[in-house]
Amino acid sequence: MTDPAFAGKRERDSLLAALELFRELDTPQSTNALALFLYVCENEGVNMSELAYVSRLHVATAARLARALAGEDEAAPVADALLEFRATDEDKRLKFVHLSPRGRELRDQFDAIIARATPIRRRV
Repeated sequence: MTDPAFAGKRERDSLLAALELFRELDTPQSTNALALFLYVCENEGVNMSELAYVSRLHVATAARLARALAGEDEAAPVADALLEFRATDEDKRLKFVHLSPRGRELRDQFDAIIARATPIRRRV
């Protein structure tokens, strides 16, 4: 049954729906963590310096968040890692950030939410 207090109210918009989906995960819950994840979605294969630059975070902050989202932070383990690091054969020290299978699944869910979005229009 619909609560009469909410009758006629607008459904959750796509941005809020995506935020709620992210909040349900066992990941760091900050705008920086979400932004970092979204930057990897758009720039998969980025290195840590590039990721810090595009996300406007200090390299140490970006690296800490990326490790947490990859499930590599022992202080805050993540059940389903969203990111993973890959090294090249030429230089094992240089790591590139990619989406994990769970990260690709979440990216696809975000993409579906955005595709279904109703444009927000100014009410007259």
